[in-house]
Amino acid sequence: MRTRVLALILQFGFITFALGVFLTIVSAAQAQGPVDTCSGGVLFTDAFGKTYCISQPDSFKSATRQTNAPLASTPPITTAPTPVICDGDGSSGYRVQVIYAYISTRASRFATYRTSLQQWAYDADKEFFDSAAATGGVRHVRYVTENVRGSCYPLVLEVALSPTALQGTGAQRFSQMISEIQRLGYRSQSRDYMVFVDAQQSPNNICGIATMQMDDSANQSNKNNSGPNYMEIDDNCWNGVMAAHELGHNLGSVQLSAPNSDWNTHCIDGFDNMCDHGGSPAWTYTACPDPIGDHLMDCNHDDYFHTNPAPNSYLATHWNTANNRFLVYGDQPSIRIDSIASGKMVGAVFSSTNTFNRNETAVLRVHVVDTNGVNISGASVSFSINQPNGTVQCNFTNQLTDSNGFVQGSCLIPYNAPSGSWHGMVASFTRVPTLAATADSITQHSFTVNPSAPTAVRLSTLAAYTENPLVANWNLSVLVCVIIVAGLVTLSIYKLRMALQKI
Repeated sequence: MRTRVLALILQFGFITFALGVFLTIVSAAQAQGPVDTCSGGVLFTDAFGKTYCISQPDSFKSATRQTNAPLASTPPITTAPTPVICDGDGSSGYRVQVIYAYISTRASRFATYRTSLQQWAYDADKEFFDSAAATGGVRHVRYVTENVRGSCYPLVLEVALSPTALQGTGAQRFSQMISEIQRLGYRSQSRDYMVFVDAQQSPNNICGIATMQMDDSANQSNKNNSGPNYMEIDDNCWNGVMAAHELGHNLGSVQLSAPNSDWNTHCIDGFDNMCDHGGSPAWTYTACPDPIGDHLMDCNHDDYFHTNPAPNSYLATHWNTANNRFLVYGDQPSIRIDSIASGKMVGAVFSSTNTFNRNETAVLRVHVVDTNGVNISGASVSFSINQPNGTVQCNFTNQLTDSNGFVQGSCLIPYNAPSGSWHGMVASFTRVPTLAATADSITQHSFTVNPSAPTAVRLSTLAAYTENPLVANWNLSVLVCVIIVAGLVTLSIYKLRMALQKI
């Protein structure tokens, strides 16, 4: 009998220990946030607390596909620069700022190269424009510009750096330069900084390097969609191809989850501006054999850039550089709201209905498309659920549409809420970069709230909570496991009591 009691005590202890370990793991997992990843690059946290992934440095050989030795400096262009698109006042909003940076102990060559830098910035813009045209869209780089006789040119700032800012190599050197540029005030969240570095040297034959964020989420809150970000183009590789390449990193290319990622912030398709041009063992010409691809973004339009990706494709469900707000959309279709529906959540599934009882959760779902009927992801919609007298019951501000163009909000109808005709109202909607809203959009939807609450058991709170299936599935699993373990503990206690009574 004592042996049996001892066995039951050990069993109880083991189950209690297992429960403790399990709950500890659950607590840690729920408290833990997303983990920063920078495969192939270097994580760098600036003095203001922002963490960047510094991309793999682009060598002269891999960037230019040349075997000859690099020049000490690229010669200036003697022709006048080509103007870029004029957008707004040239300074407000999210923009790319061009900088000429030189070592303070050497003479500045700003006057010699200013118009050349403007031309190379235009050449970078043309790569995005041509790439967008290949997918039926329009994109331009939104530069900080100056207006000269009605034409707009990238505004180039002259910045003097201390000699120590450019000491060392690779990510170490680049992070030092970032720190010094930030101390000089260039750290706006609405800017990506395109820095042409006049080092008059070729450290490790490097052409360029840039920061990016490993965030492949398909919405406008993506970390790559705000600044500051920094790119360096060294003077041995001053050209539009390198400027577009480093800007591509700033805009979020290439994510590790991309179908043809080399897990080194580049791709493996071959002739493609963002693909590794020979530095990776996985590099190949197979997918994109045409050399013109070096002057285009995403040669097969399936890894990081597409202005109109197919529904449920990788770029429709993951970060798409073409949606970055540092780009100008150009002549794109307008957007409109083509439906507003009320309903309830049954698990993770939306079930449409226009009738609710008090103390139930009403879900208002809004669908946004363009004038061609294409679902618009990343549209910002503000809407509310209002009582019959117009009082706002629930308000939702700047909610972003998903990859299928839907956005929704859940609102608990109070037990003492007035009955009658309630209204879902859309206050505003827009798409950044700008896609104008059309006047023929639906902006209101009505539904009925009954005067009495249902007598059946209500699960409205659980339904609203399970609107996020990942959270719901995780917590449901935890609940089931806790119930099972608690049952085992109870059974063990019962057996232990019975055994003790027999002693």
